[in-house]
Amino acid sequence: MRTGDHLFIHYNNSTYRHFANIKGSLGFFQRQLHVMFICHLDCFFPLFLFSSLSYFFYLSTNLAVMADISPLLAMRRYFDTGITKTYAFRKQQLIKLRNAIKKYETPLHEALYSDLKKSPEECWVTETGFLVSEINNTIKNLGRWTEPESASTNLLNLPSKSYVIHEPLGVVLIIGPWNYPLQLLFTPMVGAIAAGNCVVLKSSEFAPATGAMMQQIIDETFEKQYILNCK
Repeated sequence: MRTGDHLFIHYNNSTYRHFANIKGSLGFFQRQLHVMFICHLDCFFPLFLFSSLSYFFYLSTNLAVMADISPLLAMRRYFDTGITKTYAFRKQQLIKLRNAIKKYETPLHEALYSDLKKSPEECWVTETGFLVSEINNTIKNLGRWTEPESASTNLLNLPSKSYVIHEPLGVVLIIGPWNYPLQLLFTPMVGAIAAGNCVVLKSSEFAPATGAMMQQIIDETFEKQYILNCK
């Protein structure tokens, strides 16, 4: 992992510009533990011993996870091709997602009832209907959002023109909570797709039926190097 990479956990912000960069996220956790280890060297021995044991316990229990980063590397390579940045590609993926949500609307409602005892009306208002509305609004405004924004030019660079061009972060991580498992996982994904990112999803383990349905939708709708749902 490269120094300087960061991990931001994104829950329910569906705006176009705010997304989580997970490039190097495993390295981030390793560096945090390493910093804890170094800082405690100057403290008394029990803290040093505790931090050392914690560090090696983390390494031993997560070695397999840290070693298997090939899916993330594949997603980064896919993003680097530039295919996700085109307007046509982004719009096509959003339409595919909307069609999939409508196709599996009833099974999603059944899964939400199984997990959280939500009625079909509540599911539509707070989950599926909310999500479809978000997709429709994003498709409607996508062309305007992808255009460069005019910006003021300082005196030194006159008479040139200045623009702000929004670039996708690349590979983003979205972690969903349990109480609105569909809306708070897929709605941020809509914004991430619109911005031209590849997306890693992690649904809540406390809503297994809904998580299984979302897994099916992702597997049938998107390529794994583009959208990856972590089980």
